[in-house]
Amino acid sequence: MPFEQKDYDEINVIRPNILLVDDDPQIVYSLSYIFRKKNFNCDKCFNGLDALNMVHSKISSNLDSFYKLIIMDLQMPIMNGMEALKEMNKLLIEHNLTTKIVICSGDEDPKIIREIQDHGGEYAKKPLNIKQINSLISDIEI
Repeated sequence: MPFEQKDYDEINVIRPNILLVDDDPQIVYSLSYIFRKKNFNCDKCFNGLDALNMVHSKISSNLDSFYKLIIMDLQMPIMNGMEALKEMNKLLIEHNLTTKIVICSGDEDPKIIREIQDHGGEYAKKPLNIKQINSLISDIEI
């Protein structure tokens, strides 16, 4: 019996959700393309405040589909990545969620890196390359 499309449609594939945040749309859409090719669902926004609102929305709607990974630029308008990280980390603790939050920057100032780590984030040097991306997703539990 040949394999039919309806059989394929019934396969339930779990695709982890991630959030990409950068004020440069080219970066967001490039990363989104890469992550979609790696079977991730990608939400996108362009500042820390919108990212924080998306996190609130996910928490309110369905914790089962909460983000496994958040990649966020450090320097953004309205709310920067550090401010958003601090608020997101409070929410993650409050709701007992484990999400990797990665703050990206071209700045390698040890004080900034330490502050990111002190608030539950990880630092990644911009621009992200494929090796960094593979490393970020290697330990994500589906």
